[in-house]
Amino acid sequence: MDYHYETQPIPNPLSWYFHYNPRWFHTFEVAVNHFVELVAPWFIFAPWRHVRNFAGAIQIGFQGILILSGNLSFLNWLTICPAITCLDDRFLSTFLSPFLSKSFKRRLASVQELHSVGRKA
Repeated sequence: MDYHYETQPIPNPLSWYFHYNPRWFHTFEVAVNHFVELVAPWFIFAPWRHVRNFAGAIQIGFQGILILSGNLSFLNWLTICPAITCLDDRFLSTFLSPFLSKSFKRRLASVQELHSVGRKA
């Protein structure tokens, strides 16, 4: 990471600040990078929703930091798209405004009602 921010293909104004972090911080960045890219993707396949939510949130957060550092942002935005699918409705509804949350719950209830009518027929 000592040279990454100097040599990345598309730096932005924040890249300078990322580059001049202390060496211990760059070491920490590498450890987090290895965890997020090598370990956390396996959590996506976990049978527990909290673990999948954690995997999705950690992937999205990591990609957000990469976007801020100026590293090929288009690819990072593309990586966020499938990571969103790891987050379930209950997790996402905690971040929506109360209006959107109520609207979402109404739509979800109507979809569930349509599915139950289809099963009875």
